[in-house]
Amino acid sequence: MQDGVESCMPRWIDYTLSSALLIVLVLLSLFDLPFFSRHLMGGFFFFVLGTVFMIAYFFGNAIMLFRVVVWICEKLSFPSGRYMAIVYGSLFFAVGGFELSNAMR
Repeated sequence: MQDGVESCMPRWIDYTLSSALLIVLVLLSLFDLPFFSRHLMGGFFFFVLGTVFMIAYFFGNAIMLFRVVVWICEKLSFPSGRYMAIVYGSLFFAVGGFELSNAMR
C-alpha cells in the first residue's frame, strides 16, 4: 500500500536533498574557517541529523532518505519501531546542543 505523499514527490528532490547535505558537510569539514570551529560544525551536523530523523517519523515514505531512516529505526533498533526516530532525533538534538554550548566557550 502506497502513501499519498510518495506519488506527489518527484525523485529529483530525493537526490537534491541527499547530495546537498553531503556536499555541505564535506565542504565544511575540508575548510578550516576561523569563525567556524569544530564544535560548531559538530553541533550543526547533529542538529541536521536530528531534523532528518524527526521529519522521517512524520514523512517516512516521502523520499528515499527518510525511508532509510525509518528502516534503520524499525530493523536495527531495540525496541524496534517507527517511534524510535523521535528518540534518535531527540538524542541528536541533545548532542548538538552540547556541542554548540562548547563552541560558545
